[in-house]
Amino acid sequence: MSITDFCPKCRQLLVPQRKKDNTYLVCRICGFKRKASDKKSYKLKQVINEQKRRKTRVISETREFPVEGEEAILEDYYKSSLEYLAETEEGEEED
Repeated sequence: MSITDFCPKCRQLLVPQRKKDNTYLVCRICGFKRKASDKKSYKLKQVINEQKRRKTRVISETREFPVEGEEAILEDYYKSSLEYLAETEEGEEED
């Protein structure tokens, strides 16, 4: 038996599933099922090292609120931007 088996009905990959003490190869598309002959070849094992498992992020960036002078400058900039957009829209409508 090879490591990858395919469904004889629909030719899709058979996926190992455990039920009690037995391992079955099951098709997720049509539901075909057969008992796996070699349980050892169907073990899925993934090793994750300690460093990846216990990764912690440290966020050191702080956000400062704008100073009163900055608020006024930003407000003026916002108003002038809106006026400019309104003027360009009026110019496009006239053309």
